Amino acid sequence: MVSVIIPCYNSEKTIGSCLESILNQTYSDIEVITVDDGSTDKTSEIIQTYSDRDSRILLIRKENGGVSSARNLGIHVAHGDWLLFVDSDDTILNTHIETLIKNAVSPSSIVISGFKEVRDGKILDGIKMPTEIYEPKDGLAIGIGMIPYPMNYRIAFAGPWAKLIPKKIVVENNIFFPEDLSLGEDTLFIYECYSHCDKIVIVHEHLYLYHIISNSGSLSSKGTVGMEMTIESQRRLYAKKVSLLLEKGILDDYPQIYHGTYIALWWSIRNTAYGERVKYSDIKQAFTKLISDKN
Repeated sequence: MVSVIIPCYNSEKTIGSCLESILNQTYSDIEVITVDDGSTDKTSEIIQTYSDRDSRILLIRKENGGVSSARNLGIHVAHGDWLLFVDSDDTILNTHIETLIKNAVSPSSIVISGFKEVRDGKILDGIKMPTEIYEPKDGLAIGIGMIPYPMNYRIAFAGPWAKLIPKKIVVENNIFFPEDLSLGEDTLFIYECYSHCDKIVIVHEHLYLYHIISNSGSLSSKGTVGMEMTIESQRRLYAKKVSLLLEKGILDDYPQIYHGTYIALWWSIRNTAYGERVKYSDIKQAFTKLISDKN
């Protein structure tokens, strides 16, 4: 069984289409775990109407604690052998789950599908990803950016959505979303999953529709994250990347990856600093402190 986990916050305008896309799947052995993270609109009421019609849908209400706490609660209550995360303003094509299941080469493999962005209702062309099977260290190298694939290809490796994840590697290795971060928490989670899987399978079809809605209050809308949070998030991402590079021996195959982590850190801090009008000298100081911090 596949446990589909949907974190929700003020998603009354999108949760219906999200649930419809999941209930219309050609693969029916699923449970749908919706976690309402303290919505102040009619999100829960809408979900309840769907739950009344289909017993596979479970509605959980909780106080607002952020998307990570909602996803973690979903993991804790999941009964399936596989986890599939879907954002409440996104949709999936009706063959999404069946295709991922068919391409799982082992009980410990992670399967990733292609995706397309939908900006204010307009579907954009997706990046064609070749169907391929990677070793975990190669998948990590792609996600970090050391194999020269297009940016959308690398993005597909970095988030929890559009992926079939074995629940056993999550539970057995105590992998959960860090609840004290609001930036990069999903990347930390999926990198940990990669480090414990045996294969990463890429499916070239664009089966996930990643919706970007202007002025949305939902979990996946774009927002501004402050300089302090960016530095802390990037510090932990950097530490995790370096740890995985050493643990998996990736540096032996991709020695340039070390420099790539520096570049990613620099651009993340620089872009955030521009939004907050931070001086260049302060950007440089934050970056230098970040890469020299041994903790």
